[in-house]
Amino acid sequence: MVLQKPDGSLLAVDVKSATLNGQGGFGANSNMTKATETVVLVHPYTEEVRWIKGKAPLGWEDFWK
Repeated sequence: MVLQKPDGSLLAVDVKSATLNGQGGFGANSNMTKATETVVLVHPYTEEVRWIKGKAPLGWEDFWK
C-alpha cells in the first residue's frame, strides 16, 4: 500500500493486523518490529490505524491524527 500526504509525499507501507499480546492488549509481534519496511498496524476490532510504537517514519509521525 502507498500512503500520500497532502503535500504529495509518498510512503510505501506493509499493513498488518495488530496481535494480542501477553498483557491483554494489541500491538506488534516481534516479526513486525524487525521488518525492514514501514509497518502500519490495524486493530482487529476497533480498526484503529497506527504506526508501531517508536517506528513512525520521520515526518509522518502525526499522519493518523
